[in-house]
Amino acid sequence: MAEINTIHTLFSKQHWKTPFTIKANLQMPDGTTRTVTAGFSKKAKVTIITLLGLTLLPSFGLNILVIMPMLAYLKQKKINQKIKKLGSPSPTPPSPIPPSSNTQSLLPDPGPLPPPPATGITVGIPNVGNTCWLNAVLKMLACDPNFDEIYNQKEFPPFSFGIPANAKEEVKRALIQHQTQQIQELQRTLKVVIYQLRTQSTGKLDINLCLRLVDALPILMPEQNIHKLEQQEAAEALNLIQARFGWPNTEGIDQDNPTKETKRRLLRSLNLYEFQGPGPEMIKYASLKHFGTPTVTLTFTPEEANKLERLDIGQYYYNEHAHAIDVPSDFDLTTLQATHIEKSYLLKQIFINLPEHLYINLQRNLLDAQGRMKKNTRSIQVDECGTLELMEHDPGQIGVLKDGKTLAIMQKCICVYEIATAIIHHGGEGGGHYTCVEKTLDGRYFYHNDSSVSEYTSEQALKLCAQAAYLGLRLVRKIPASGFNPSSSEQLLYAY
Repeated sequence: MAEINTIHTLFSKQHWKTPFTIKANLQMPDGTTRTVTAGFSKKAKVTIITLLGLTLLPSFGLNILVIMPMLAYLKQKKINQKIKKLGSPSPTPPSPIPPSSNTQSLLPDPGPLPPPPATGITVGIPNVGNTCWLNAVLKMLACDPNFDEIYNQKEFPPFSFGIPANAKEEVKRALIQHQTQQIQELQRTLKVVIYQLRTQSTGKLDINLCLRLVDALPILMPEQNIHKLEQQEAAEALNLIQARFGWPNTEGIDQDNPTKETKRRLLRSLNLYEFQGPGPEMIKYASLKHFGTPTVTLTFTPEEANKLERLDIGQYYYNEHAHAIDVPSDFDLTTLQATHIEKSYLLKQIFINLPEHLYINLQRNLLDAQGRMKKNTRSIQVDECGTLELMEHDPGQIGVLKDGKTLAIMQKCICVYEIATAIIHHGGEGGGHYTCVEKTLDGRYFYHNDSSVSEYTSEQALKLCAQAAYLGLRLVRKIPASGFNPSSSEQLLYAY
């Protein structure tokens, strides 16, 4: 397999375009996918370039036929080693690290955070070493008050800590104590950065503050130093921040009788299993998910990523797994455990509660059938006002008509969202640069590119937003929908 991957790497366009770097996707134990990058050190690059200069001319360029396959082999070897290291569990649990006596004290608390300025954030952030991904994330957090509870959190849930399951109690206590200090350092530094971005009117953030934040980042990945994994994906960094602070906190929510606050803040969806066979006797109506994080992650096959038609997020979410997942026929909706596999279903996803703030994480890097990294360049469907529509459905009015084939889904309302923030990745699958677009409450657009902040026209901004890797959506209004009304309510086999 290594030889095949090396051959694919050698003949890939990206290898000749960026001969010193390679990327691959790694499926993590929690089901998420992360992009892993490998490359050569600056010293190695200088050595190789020097050898190229000394040998290519006298050999009339023939040595390129030796050097490029060698680079392909070395790159593939490096990426395989990194994937093996990341994908394998640590042979021994990390030993407890007692708090250092000379640990620096937290920065002074700046006090209550003001809301994001209605006129926009006009402060730049210096790039302190391939941190464009971090700068884009910080701008998004500064523009969005929905994350503000993170910065004042006093207690952290158990899953905020990276603790080996088999660790002894004294080891767990020591690790929790040490990691709590690290989380608090990250939390306070983040708060100071967000405060500065919202209150400072010109210039850029102090570089020492930015460096301190970078130094606080390793707690996002306690067992894998985030600094050693080169450039991060901005969406992954946002997910890591949410996981480390246990945001949003869904403990104690009454799933059957949710409060208005729960509905305002959290997302809820439903899986409907569309029967692929004759007769209604095998129908599985639905499986209701709990209220949870207001983030929707969309994954793509190479075929879907290559389509020229613009991406309708609502329709794509509904049909995302329609052709990718074949669910066994005889299974329990509560456990999804199958006992027989004679017939099958297709999975459909339906929104039944859409929050005021919704986040869309789009997979922009994926592997094709040959194992090559490809950039998903499919554009998102957004109107000229920067809005998109998502349909919210009634969970009590979802089922199948008695013909056993037709899905009957009662629409409750049309949710009109505007793009409040967007994180864009510029470049190809071999590398690139992250920036952020902000839409202010007074309707202007700002383009954030590290230290630079520029006002953009709506046309300029929305062109970038259509290629976003991560979207922050703000609910504008809900419009009652006419719904789907079968000729007789008795025809509908209700999901509940």
